[in-house]
Amino acid sequence: MPDKRKHSGEVVAKKRFGQNFLHDERVLDRIVNESQVDKDTLVVEIGPGLGALTKRLCQKAGFVLAYEIDYTLIEPLKDTLQFYNNYELINKDVLTCDVEADIKKYRGNLSKVYLVANLPYYITTPIILGLLSTTKLITRYVVMVQKEVGMRICSKPKTKDYNALSLAVMYRANAKVLFDVDRHAFTPVPNVTSSVICLDLLKENKYELLSEGLFFKLIKEAFSMRRKTLVNNLSGYYDKELINKMLRDLKYKPAVRAEELGIEDFINMSNYFLKEKDIYKKAYSKVNLALEVMDTEGGYHKVNNLMAPIDLYDEMYFKYDDEIILEDNPYGDDNIIVKAAKAFKEAFGIKGGCKIICKKNIPAAAGLAGGSTDGATTLLGLCELYDINKKDKRIYDIAASLGSDVPFFLYNKIALCTNRGEVINTLDFDFKPIKVLLVKPELGLSTAAVYKEYKYDGSSKSDKINNIIDALKNDDIKSLKENIFNDLTTPALKLNADLNKMYNDINKTTTIFLSGSGPTLFIVDPNKTTVNKIKKEYKDIFIYEGLIKAKN
Repeated sequence: MPDKRKHSGEVVAKKRFGQNFLHDERVLDRIVNESQVDKDTLVVEIGPGLGALTKRLCQKAGFVLAYEIDYTLIEPLKDTLQFYNNYELINKDVLTCDVEADIKKYRGNLSKVYLVANLPYYITTPIILGLLSTTKLITRYVVMVQKEVGMRICSKPKTKDYNALSLAVMYRANAKVLFDVDRHAFTPVPNVTSSVICLDLLKENKYELLSEGLFFKLIKEAFSMRRKTLVNNLSGYYDKELINKMLRDLKYKPAVRAEELGIEDFINMSNYFLKEKDIYKKAYSKVNLALEVMDTEGGYHKVNNLMAPIDLYDEMYFKYDDEIILEDNPYGDDNIIVKAAKAFKEAFGIKGGCKIICKKNIPAAAGLAGGSTDGATTLLGLCELYDINKKDKRIYDIAASLGSDVPFFLYNKIALCTNRGEVINTLDFDFKPIKVLLVKPELGLSTAAVYKEYKYDGSSKSDKINNIIDALKNDDIKSLKENIFNDLTTPALKLNADLNKMYNDINKTTTIFLSGSGPTLFIVDPNKTTVNKIKKEYKDIFIYEGLIKAKN
């Protein structure tokens, strides 16, 4: 069947991609001249279309890296560029690409990286803001945008076009309008006038901003309704009393509006709100409903680990500080909370720090992942403090680097954790909370020692894991108890005589299981007689009555 998008060798512009092909040679030449591209420049182009601008860039630049989402344009582009070999076409949506990684791949010895493009107007803002926030390699942007957008990007305080976009760009670059472009310079002719603008990346960040995430959220809220005062616009995000206190402390008039304020004003406000934040979070524990341990790979045992949150938790408090301070910390920099905070600060370029208080309720070295949950909750607390998206891949990467169980606590819902435990497959179903009794002997166990003692027999327990999942879905406690297992039970009992005795004594009257590498034992859905008996017999050790949940 012939391609209906082509007629007589001509490509038909597609509305869904915002395609309007620039054909005016004077405009094309001026864009290239204004960009100041030379043979020492790698040029990033987004939306090359039919290649009119791309061809000129190949003539001037050392290399051109062009992103084109429309696969039907790739062959016409190659025809246009047939006499050049200093380019690469990437047939992908640029918003899904790691542009910085691509630049590093193709840059070679070129010293400069510029973005020169007739941007698709429907994604202008996410492209510009996305690249400004994710890479410092691109130092100049010369781009065609819709005129109204260009005016907003380049506007100053107390002008009608000044808004959150102006500030977001201003924080990272100097912006100016170079020239306007008549709509008849395009095919098909759009309904709007265009402008070519230039953004020069700031060589040094001259602003003392403590939280970029909070700043960007603040300016978005501040301009949400232009005619309203700052107090009214921010009242859905902050307590009104705190907003008024901020205005008094920073000496702004009570009825001030966002358009009256400059970037330094918003930075001061952002820093003020950060220092006033108090974050409280619960670091929940877990039990292992299934722990299948297999052969080692890369120095670690591979596992299929079915973990479920329980309602036992440490309490954690976070408040801004110039440094990373963990109160009552006998372990110094080896504490997983400190490690998590330092890794977070480095990954996100945070200038400040955090004062952290952790009230421990989960016993240490118990097989309940008390350290892992504290590490993960530190990352989540800092995300909330600094207004960083907790789904940012860097959060998971930090968690995985801290320990195999840590990523699980970023989700805090029942999950099958695989590989060495860091690959989290959350199970999207709910079940009624199940009573659980935890019993921990005084002497602990070394996780490394337990794993070293373990011998893999080559069997698979996938059927038992599936049975456990089905039992949870069907609220079938009997089947659940019949199928819970932990491959580390035998080596743990062998290494800890007290645990061995406790396990065998309790197991005479009720089924009991080991959590993690031990030594905590747990009973699922115990009756009152069992609970009272154990509390009476083991009154001098850690005992906890709680709930197994699908999520916390």
